[in-house]
Amino acid sequence: MCAQSAKSAASATLPAIRSSQRLRGDAFYWGQLMAGALLGSIPVALIYSFFVKYYVAGLTAGAVKG
Repeated sequence: MCAQSAKSAASATLPAIRSSQRLRGDAFYWGQLMAGALLGSIPVALIYSFFVKYYVAGLTAGAVKG
């Protein structure tokens, strides 16, 4: 195992290179994924902040008995 890791990339075979590229430590690009999640949540937060008054009024009106 140690001898294999000491080999240079130039002497590695094509399947070994491809598998090492696929099996890198992280399977996802977390930075890009989190940036997209943040950009996707901004419109939702803006819409909610404008309509929170009506949202709360509807919740409290539905909770009143009688």
